[in-house]
Amino acid sequence: MQEIAVNYIAAKIDVVDRESFEKQINEIVKRYKGYQVSVESIKDDKATRATLNKLIKQISDRRIEIKNEFNIPLKDFESWVKKATDPLEKVVESINSGVKEVEENIRQLLTGIIRAQFEIATKDTQIDPRIFEINIPTLCKSSYFNSLNEPKQALLDEIKVLVDREKANMARLESDKNTITSFAFDNNLPDTPYLTMLDQGEELNFILEILQKDIKAEKAKKESEEKRAVEEAKRKAELLAEQEREYVTKQLESEMGMVPEESENDVKNAEFKEIVPENDPIVSKSIEKYHCTIDIIFDSIEEKNRWKEVMVANGFGDFHALKFEKVQVTE
Repeated sequence: MQEIAVNYIAAKIDVVDRESFEKQINEIVKRYKGYQVSVESIKDDKATRATLNKLIKQISDRRIEIKNEFNIPLKDFESWVKKATDPLEKVVESINSGVKEVEENIRQLLTGIIRAQFEIATKDTQIDPRIFEINIPTLCKSSYFNSLNEPKQALLDEIKVLVDREKANMARLESDKNTITSFAFDNNLPDTPYLTMLDQGEELNFILEILQKDIKAEKAKKESEEKRAVEEAKRKAELLAEQEREYVTKQLESEMGMVPEESENDVKNAEFKEIVPENDPIVSKSIEKYHCTIDIIFDSIEEKNRWKEVMVANGFGDFHALKFEKVQVTE
């Protein structure tokens, strides 16, 4: 296409009597340079300021006027160029819109191909291919496809790396879950809160530290309860012993005729009754229950976990494992 041919003559701005103008400016500057405003001269100083500001505005206005006149040929040229090239810009805009539309169609096509490859790579696994949606934009590049939009080996290798990494993560997660479940089971604690922490992204070591603290706290709680029960039983035994001593004393007093208000027959026929303190937690809360010991052999940790889930789901979660160990069974 032919370029724009322009006959351009550089304009010259000639300032008439330049030296005289500069001399006047310098004289004004010299007169007021270092000038000190005072209370006595404030009125005259304000008038001087107004005069100098007016002079500066006159110079600025003249500069803008000359600039506008100087730019008239340039503005006319720019207006003509815009008018002449406007149809061309519309054509380019139309082509650009078409290019973007085709590129979007290609992107959607490649996205579908990549998504299908992830589905193939995760087949026969427990991995949901939708978790790789976040990786698709970075894989949707022309360098991963040939001219027929078929995936290159580089793309398949990258997909395999991502899938293998997820397999390893899932295996590690399952192993961590088994570790937590076994540890909690061995120490008679529910594993649900700790598995939730793992699902939320907490590290195994951190969770095991929490488990250890909870085990110590539970042990301390049980020891406290057992100590309180022993003290309560001791108190009850002392109370019963005191009652027995009082009964024996009354019997002796009766036999020796030392009972002034009660007849000997009343003492002999007196029944020994256990005095139970009000609100005694041991006596008042005595409930008959049944204790059963069973022996189960599981084929795997997973089977043990499923059995535990079934027990808990059916309301039998309040049980304690007395022993949990690996054994050799001869079939």
